[in-house]
Amino acid sequence: DLVLVAVPLSVTPDVQSPPEEAIRAYRWVLNWSLSFGLQQWDVVGIAPSVLRADLTPEEKRRDDFARRMIRAQDLSLIARQDNDTSPSEQILQSWLRDQLGGK
Repeated sequence: DLVLVAVPLSVTPDVQSPPEEAIRAYRWVLNWSLSFGLQQWDVVGIAPSVLRADLTPEEKRRDDFARRMIRAQDLSLIARQDNDTSPSEQILQSWLRDQLGGK
């Protein structure tokens, strides 16, 4: 089973050094998506930029925060590459295809 966690930009902090409360809240969302005990499912974080290619500088900072938090929880990350204007569906399809070995 697979759980995809995509926290919206609107609730992702816009600061380079976010307050501890913001870090705790974001980490809480990621942690409670995990399976406790026996691993029953995999969790993958989706960076907010996957939904939109044209981020403002403020939204880019929020996206950077999300990427750092997802990586800090040692989760796989689905993210839009720089200068990639592909539709979000294509990014997700490509990621899934890569995970399935290009099938």
